[in-house]
Amino acid sequence: MSDQPKTISYTDEKAKKIVQKFCEHVHWLIAVRYIFKVLFEDERPSCQTLMERTAPSFFADLNRILQEYLLLECVKITAPPTTRDDTNFTADFLVQDISWPTDQAILDKMASLPDDDKDILKELKSLQAITKEFREHIKRARHKLLAHLDMEIVLAGTSLGAFPEGEDRRFFDGLQKLLHYP
Repeated sequence: MSDQPKTISYTDEKAKKIVQKFCEHVHWLIAVRYIFKVLFEDERPSCQTLMERTAPSFFADLNRILQEYLLLECVKITAPPTTRDDTNFTADFLVQDISWPTDQAILDKMASLPDDDKDILKELKSLQAITKEFREHIKRARHKLLAHLDMEIVLAGTSLGAFPEGEDRRFFDGLQKLLHYP
C-alpha cells in the first residue's frame, strides 16, 4: 500500500476522470481479448481451416502478437500503484490512492450517498484480489520476455505466461464487472 495519504476523494473530478479513463482502457483490453478469442479460440474447425489455407504465417504471427500484447497489458494494469517516483494507472491505484467511502458511521450520516456507492470499495478490493492472483501467473513472462528479452529464456525457447485453465476468463470477467458497476 502507498505510504502517502489518500488525497483524492472519490467525489473529486480528478477521481471521476481517472475512473472513466480506467474503464475506457479496460473496455479496450476486453475488446482485444474478444478479437483474440474469436480468431484463435473458436473451436469450429472451419475457422482454423480457413486461416490455415488463406494465410497461415500471417495468422500465426497475429496470434503471437495478440498473445504478447494481451499479456503485457494485463501485467501493466495489475502493476503496483507506483514505480519509483511514477504513478501507475492500475487497479491497485484505484483501490489504494482514491479515498472511497468505508466507515459505516460516516456512511450512515451521509443519507444522500447512493447504496451502490457504499459497496464500491468492496467491489474494487474484489477486483484487486483477482488481478493480483492473475499477475502472479504472468509476471515472469513480463520480466523475461515482454519488457526485456532474457538471453537464457530466449535461447532455450522457454514458454512463459501460462496460467491455469479459466484464470484468464476469471480475470476478464472481473474487469467486465467493473465496467458495469454503477
